[in-house]
Amino acid sequence: MIIDTTDFVNRPFKVPNQEESKDFKEFIEAQEADLGRNFLLGQALYAEFAAAIAAGGTLDAKWEALKTGATYTYNDVLYRYGGWVDLVRPYIYSEWLPVATFKLTNVGVIVNGTPQQSNIKNQGPFIDDALAKFFSKLGDCYYQINTFYGFMKANEADYTDWEFCKPHFKNTFDL
Repeated sequence: MIIDTTDFVNRPFKVPNQEESKDFKEFIEAQEADLGRNFLLGQALYAEFAAAIAAGGTLDAKWEALKTGATYTYNDVLYRYGGWVDLVRPYIYSEWLPVATFKLTNVGVIVNGTPQQSNIKNQGPFIDDALAKFFSKLGDCYYQINTFYGFMKANEADYTDWEFCKPHFKNTFDL
């Protein structure tokens, strides 16, 4: 929808060798839609957002603000929401790392692209860091400063179908 492979070419969310993963684009689209529908916006609002983006052309102000970011006021102080890509990219990255490491072959699961004498670095800290960045940008009813939640709460009148369900935090142990 909005996020694509070009959003993963620079650090800290760089995904190298994207051409080797023929399903990376589809993975991004599925993760973005799942996150948008089931957690961030709700079914109805996500469908409206997706339709507005798909229609092309100039977006209404509310969709443009949700897509690219905007300022909002919370407790009489001006803050900034960074936009959809800024919010969702760390989450998708954290979901991609575990599935991109291993490759299923006809002889079993092997480490994807690792030379025989190399060691696999524990990717847990990278996943944890990406998720921590996502949750700090996400916010919630207790943390609304420079967050998606703060932006949406401040603009509830524009997004009347908004249904927010905070995703569960995962850590290195998938807890």
